[in-house]
Amino acid sequence: MLNLQNKKLRAISMLFVGMFLAMPVSYLEAQAPTSIEGCTIVRPIAVGDTTFQTGSVVNSASTNDWGAICLVNLMNKVIDALSFIIIPLAILMIVVAGVFFMISRGDPTAGKIIVAALVGLVIFYMARLLPGVVVGIIT
Repeated sequence: MLNLQNKKLRAISMLFVGMFLAMPVSYLEAQAPTSIEGCTIVRPIAVGDTTFQTGSVVNSASTNDWGAICLVNLMNKVIDALSFIIIPLAILMIVVAGVFFMISRGDPTAGKIIVAALVGLVIFYMARLLPGVVVGIIT
C-alpha cells in the first residue's frame, strides 16, 4: 500500500515539475523573433542617449549595436521566463520548510532550507541586474 502511494506521489510530482519546466519554453517560443536580424524589445533598454521602449523593433537599420541590444533583450526574456520557476519554487520551499519546522519541533534542517530558499531568491534578483551590467560594458 505504501509503495503504491509513493508511486502516485512521484507521478504527481513529476507532472508538476514538467509543467514548471514547460512554462518558460512556451513563453520563449511565443516571444520568438520573426526575423533573424532584429528583435522586439520586452523591457526598456537604454544605450547611451538612446532608449528602446517595450515593443519597439531593433534591427541593423535602427542602430549599429542591434546585436548587443538583442543579446540584452534575450537575457531579459530568459530571466523573465526563469521567474516563473524560481519564485514559486522558493515560496514552496519556504512553506514546506515551515511545515517541516512545526512537525519536527525545531529541527535545524528546516531552518537551513529556509535560508537556502532566501539565498536563492537573492541570487536570482542579483541576476536581474546582469542585463544592466552588459549594457554598461557595451556603452
